[in-house]
Amino acid sequence: MSEGTGTPDSGEASRASATRPGRMWEFLWGSPGLFSLTSMILFAGRRDRAAWNAYLLGWAPLGVMGLVSLLTRRKPHLPGLGAGLVLLVALGVFNALVHGDGYPY
Repeated sequence: MSEGTGTPDSGEASRASATRPGRMWEFLWGSPGLFSLTSMILFAGRRDRAAWNAYLLGWAPLGVMGLVSLLTRRKPHLPGLGAGLVLLVALGVFNALVHGDGYPY
């Protein structure tokens, strides 16, 4: 903060604005977890078609963020990418084995 003014100086303001998009970038890589949770709740409620749709929508954030990474030449957030991929693949295999008869496509 600048002395006596109570306002952030330009250095602090630039650091704060630089970290906010970076944090959002990291959280978007982990967003397939929300779709996975939604699909598991729907499977438990015996709504197989809606559950499969929620599961398949979980692949969209990874695809979009991967495309953005390629176009902007930005390195993907590896922990979020790895966790999202492992979660979606494991959930897909598990639900195909358990709820395969309800697969709508």
